[in-house]
Amino acid sequence: MQRIRLMALFIPLILMLVPAQAKAGLLFHATKRSLAKRILTRGFNPAKMSKHARFGKGVYFSRSRRTALREKPGADTVVVFKDTKALKKRTIQVKGMNKSELKAFSGDKDLRGNMRHGIIGPSLGRKVGSRAGKANKSVIYPSAKDKRGTNVVIPSRVYRENPRLIKPVRIDAYGK
Repeated sequence: MQRIRLMALFIPLILMLVPAQAKAGLLFHATKRSLAKRILTRGFNPAKMSKHARFGKGVYFSRSRRTALREKPGADTVVVFKDTKALKKRTIQVKGMNKSELKAFSGDKDLRGNMRHGIIGPSLGRKVGSRAGKANKSVIYPSAKDKRGTNVVIPSRVYRENPRLIKPVRIDAYGK
């Protein structure tokens, strides 16, 4: 009986000590309503990924609905995904890199003109995205459209090899 009381006392304490990162979070992908159901049921089509996107071909997500909708102004729907521990293990945090680390990772010797107020421009972004894809990594980076927002890109190469890094949850539609 005493063991049960002790366990009842310690289990909540142990759960509080488990880091929040161990829990899977949500990712939001803004799109048009007509594409949302297809993405939810079949996943993303690598042929539709644009090489001209900020980090090159890949699947782009935000950590919040608000940021997702700001990143894609024409969108009226958000597809919600659950990320996985596997995704967290395969992620590079560009947001916390200093300039020398960013130079080393991207292979770019001169960052002038490639960054503005901590935001990576498209030229440097495509280099980072390409290197991340070759390293089988996704990239977490600050949003250019929402100062408090954070985005995630899974390069197309990584997504094709590991489509289960993210799990579809639901569609949130917004009127326009």
